[in-house]
Amino acid sequence: MFPLKSFPQTSNQSGFTLLELVLVMFIIALVASTPLLFIDEQDQQLRYEETKEKIRLIKNALLHQKTYRDMPLFSGFIIDNGVLPSASTADLLANSTNWSETWLSSGIVHPYFQTNTDNGDLSNFDIRKGHIGTYITSFTDSDGALKDSWGNDFSFTVNASEGASASLAITATPPPSVVTYPEIRKELHSEEWQITLSDLNILLSTNSSEASTHVAALLIFKNQEAITNQDYWSTYHFTAVVPAAVTDVSGGLLSLGRFSSKSAVWYRNDESTALTASSTYIPAGEHLLILDPETSLTPDTAIYEYINVIPGAPQPTITLKVN
Repeated sequence: MFPLKSFPQTSNQSGFTLLELVLVMFIIALVASTPLLFIDEQDQQLRYEETKEKIRLIKNALLHQKTYRDMPLFSGFIIDNGVLPSASTADLLANSTNWSETWLSSGIVHPYFQTNTDNGDLSNFDIRKGHIGTYITSFTDSDGALKDSWGNDFSFTVNASEGASASLAITATPPPSVVTYPEIRKELHSEEWQITLSDLNILLSTNSSEASTHVAALLIFKNQEAITNQDYWSTYHFTAVVPAAVTDVSGGLLSLGRFSSKSAVWYRNDESTALTASSTYIPAGEHLLILDPETSLTPDTAIYEYINVIPGAPQPTITLKVN
């Protein structure tokens, strides 16, 4: 008998090793996560762009410039109130109780003057000032708050309430997880919303044959927490001795008598210390300029002008003709 031969056995079964399975799962996860990473990056970019738009909206709510017939026109919080807001966007929102408690609401108000010699309410003169309460109406959340696109409050940094350093910075900082986007920041500089008294050219002129003395008063409204109407107003004033006009022997007018504020000594309210005109700032907006306010109590008899202060541009000469 011959011994039986054994042949190698073959099998039709096949499969993957554990290493191969792990590798396949890794590739599947990588392919699946790639769109998610792209979507997340796109989402962060949209949040970043929207936050920049919100900061632009905030700055325009503070001070917005447009051009009409080649003339700059300004509007916004600063024009209405004469001051910077506090360190919060709450002052710019319609539904905030903050502004209604600490700011005078928009309406017709009567200027109040205070000089070295007299003071009083110019009740027959009207000017519209005050907080309108609706400077920002878009991008607010369900609670009426304005936050950046990551749900955080904007940072407001007010450097000073007035003067050369009176500027405001609005900042949004992306969360630490968004490492590719820098801090978003816009600033409202002092020269964007103020001018100095030396920038004004107030000209008093007369055709009278006699010299005369007058007080020119510029009344500035600054919205703030106040008890009486007087607390909202600052009076910047100077005394002008207007020389007599020059006439010929027959009485014919040769030249007007003139006095310019460029040579004036300015004072504020009843303070005895003279101001430095080149470093004393007044806000953009409409203000009342009135001559001899203690005696000129009605528009029918007063010499006055409503002037528009325009920052960043040469101020036009304001001429008051006196007797």
